[in-house]
Amino acid sequence: MMERNRTACSKKNLICLKAKMKWIKRKKRRTAQLQKRKRRSFSDKKIIEEQMEMIRMQKIAWEKQSMLYSKMMDFFLTKA
Repeated sequence: MMERNRTACSKKNLICLKAKMKWIKRKKRRTAQLQKRKRRSFSDKKIIEEQMEMIRMQKIAWEKQSMLYSKMMDFFLTKA
């Protein structure tokens, strides 16, 4: 009779252990996915910041070019 109880307990323990292992695997997978998302979002933010900086630089270059063009036009119009 005691033998049966032991086997029943050990079977239950095995089932519990298997369930725990599955839960741990799922948790590891979830944390890995979250870390990937965090890394991805950080790199996305970095890319966006770089793009914004490029846009600012292009805007400044365009403003300088338009100022230079207007100065040239003023110069040529006053000469003529």
